[in-house]
Amino acid sequence: MTVIVLSVWVFQGSSGSGLAPEGEAAPERPRNESKCIASLEKLSYLKQHLCDPPQSSSTEGSRCVLCPRYWLPYKEKCYWVSKETRMWNSSHEDCIRKSSHLLVTQDQEEMDYIQTITSEKNSVWIGLNFKSPERTWIWVDGSPFNENLFPRVGRPGERDCGVLKRNQIASETCSAELKWICRKDALLI
Repeated sequence: MTVIVLSVWVFQGSSGSGLAPEGEAAPERPRNESKCIASLEKLSYLKQHLCDPPQSSSTEGSRCVLCPRYWLPYKEKCYWVSKETRMWNSSHEDCIRKSSHLLVTQDQEEMDYIQTITSEKNSVWIGLNFKSPERTWIWVDGSPFNENLFPRVGRPGERDCGVLKRNQIASETCSAELKWICRKDALLI
């Protein structure tokens, strides 16, 4: 919703931007410059009202990580955890419809965070599957699976899809019905 509001403000131009004192004419500026100034003012307003204040030790200023409604922000990513269960392919397609993909991770810290948002004792689908011609585990984004970071996925065969169970990645039958996790990049302002 914030993105829509920002877009509307940007496309409305600089009318009512308050650049000149009341009763005085604003100095003539090229139209693009006026739009740019108005956009920066509106972005500053959004940051002030939607973003966490900057840390006192931070030199970056405030930085906003925005995610769609019902998605959870973490660092520069957004996560959505299903409430229903589906097979792996259907879960993967659902994430694609949400302009995201099943969870892909190369980071133990991210895995620890995922544990806090799933709190599932049961398995949840992630974006890992076994590719037969290559005979390797591969993430849905095409990146290779780091077996040193996440050892012992399991032997493929009938269990060619990846799941997260507690703090481990394991293999599961792709036709099993489980919850799933989608991930996408956050909007940074």
